[in-house]
Amino acid sequence: RFEASTLQSRLTDDEFEDMRANVRELCANQRRIPAIKLVRETLGYGLKESKDYTESLCPIVKDPDPINDGRADCDSLDSNFDDIPF
Repeated sequence: RFEASTLQSRLTDDEFEDMRANVRELCANQRRIPAIKLVRETLGYGLKESKDYTESLCPIVKDPDPINDGRADCDSLDSNFDDIPF
């Protein structure tokens, strides 16, 4: 659990929830660095604490099959082109 900083204690509940929503939105748009920066500026945390806090709000989800990389879809397209006369 994260300790309340001086800046966090000055935020209203609405401001705090707005910041959390903004962090989640940034993460959803693959913008983790701006999300960490927002936490640092808003809550007054250091870099590590801000990164940890950001990851607690929106954990990193790894691609379950990074080797495939979407190639299975391309393989199915290739088979569809076999039927087209050139």
